[in-house]
Amino acid sequence: MKSRYGWVSNSSSSSFVIAWKNKKLLDLIDGVIAIPETHPFSRLMWEIAKELSGAGEVIKDLKGLEKYRKDGHYEKGEVEDLKELIEKGYTLRVGSWSNENGDDSYVERFLADNDLNVDTEDLKIIHEGGY
Repeated sequence: MKSRYGWVSNSSSSSFVIAWKNKKLLDLIDGVIAIPETHPFSRLMWEIAKELSGAGEVIKDLKGLEKYRKDGHYEKGEVEDLKELIEKGYTLRVGSWSNENGDDSYVERFLADNDLNVDTEDLKIIHEGGY
């Protein structure tokens, strides 16, 4: 989770992590939210799956995680869970949403504001809370 130091306003921010391995991310997300192709919302769900699979920044290795941390996204001790996922072979998409800087990505806001409780062998979607 991101840490914030100094003066704090009434703004809010939360973050998310999508971790996956063994398959294409889009296929894994589609498998989680899939509905029959004959359903009227089938195309809409496919578009949502595509948006979810492109949210956030990709981190593929420990070097990328350290760069992301040093760019101000995490404090040193806050990346242990992410490091463990990378060591287990997961690729990560990490991102956040904030009401203070005009973020308008409904997908990133949805991921940051909701705990989807997706925790399978190949796909994890983690809501990290916020401030």
